[in-house]
Amino acid sequence: MAIATEPQKTSGTDTLEALQERLSLEMQRHADAVAEIQQAMQDATRGKTRSLIEGDTEAVIGELKSSEPVAEQKRELTVVEKERLLQTLQNRLSRKADHYVRPKGIDFGEVKKALEANPAALWSLSKMEETGGSPDIVAVESNEFVFADCSAESPEGRRNCVYDSAAEKSARGTFKGNAVDMSEEFGVEMWSPEFYRQMQTSGKFDRNTWSWLKTDAETRSTAVALRGSRDGDHVLVYQYDARSHRGSGAWRGLLRVQKVS
Repeated sequence: MAIATEPQKTSGTDTLEALQERLSLEMQRHADAVAEIQQAMQDATRGKTRSLIEGDTEAVIGELKSSEPVAEQKRELTVVEKERLLQTLQNRLSRKADHYVRPKGIDFGEVKKALEANPAALWSLSKMEETGGSPDIVAVESNEFVFADCSAESPEGRRNCVYDSAAEKSARGTFKGNAVDMSEEFGVEMWSPEFYRQMQTSGKFDRNTWSWLKTDAETRSTAVALRGSRDGDHVLVYQYDARSHRGSGAWRGLLRVQKVS
């Protein structure tokens, strides 16, 4: 049979001393942990400084790159992606365009040289291509090639978008982002109303669809944005609710690439 015993009592002084001892130990452990962290930070700083002084910058640059936004890190194609895109562009330039007129006398060797010297431009063209823009050269100027989305209808992979982020905040229903932010992400310019009209003089675009166009601040302040379409021989540029995102509408981009001598 278990025999019940009375618990041993401790004095108030003994209890206070025990608490003080435990507190002291916790404070010491905390101080040690802080000291270890500070030492590690100092070692890391000295390591980076030593790498820079001794010329070993590769590791430091790699660490800095890893902190860049993901979108910035990916603005360059792999070798395979680059070759595939260049082949697509060469094939397109070798064929007669069916719904627009391409400038004559384009030397693809010069085009390739300019693009290979500008990896960011190649990346932008790849975004235009993969979203259905069918980019092609629409002008050759003294010091640059001008590429533009030449798909007959609005690029299918960019449809169902509102005009800009302000419109996105109050738009209803399901839609795919906004044209202004997408064009900035692609690293290209949106077609202006003037460029849209110019392109329609040498081709026929958006006969069954429409495209958002770069809109001036004064017009945009009235809650609308510009968009363009074609009705037979008539080119239409008109104001429309910037929150509109019907499935047949998208946006078109253009990209200027410097020539290489």
